[in-house]
Amino acid sequence: MRLRINGFPISSEFGSIDSVHKIPHTGVDIAMPIGTQLHSVGGGVISQVDVIGDRSLGRMVRIDLDDGPDVIYGHLSQVNVKIGDHVHAGDIIGLSGNTGHSTGPHLHLQAVADNGTLIDPTPIAHAASEPGFWSSVLDKFNDFSDWAIGKETEIIAKPVGNMAWNTVKRTFEAISVHSAEIITLGICACAIGMMIGPIIGSGNKWLGRLFVVFWGGIIWRVVT
Repeated sequence: MRLRINGFPISSEFGSIDSVHKIPHTGVDIAMPIGTQLHSVGGGVISQVDVIGDRSLGRMVRIDLDDGPDVIYGHLSQVNVKIGDHVHAGDIIGLSGNTGHSTGPHLHLQAVADNGTLIDPTPIAHAASEPGFWSSVLDKFNDFSDWAIGKETEIIAKPVGNMAWNTVKRTFEAISVHSAEIITLGICACAIGMMIGPIIGSGNKWLGRLFVVFWGGIIWRVVT
């Protein structure tokens, strides 16, 4: 099961090596919609605010914690602090984004010890963001689906059953990550349907078709 932080899926764990990270990953990547509020994980001083290029973390903030490592937030869309600011745990330091070298909207969180050693920031990552809108739904659904698959019943234990559960779980995760974009597109789709429906003469039918195409497209994108 994919690990989650506040309902947001971890897309790359600390130390992982994959197609994107050719060397051990220096932090933890948490997939979340652009514009998610980011919070200071503790009290400290802002020691760096910078934009460090398309091949790196993009817009970033570094906090020198009073009691703990330096914490780096990467790929931000907006920064609400400046160098020298004193922040407390929970203060908003900016908004998540997709700047720099990024394959999709997410937060790169990194922790650096006093001796310069990179350490796993996962234990403190929950304090860096607000819980996702679908977090409670995802938690309950994953708990139930893992329980059901673990029962190894004649139906659910089959590969088709597992694939179906995983597809629905991935759909919910995608909705969690892209909830802002989905809501915006949904409103636009409804507005278009309401405008063109009366002109065509069968508004309800066309509005229904828009919904089918809209959600069908989301599911297709997740599955493929």
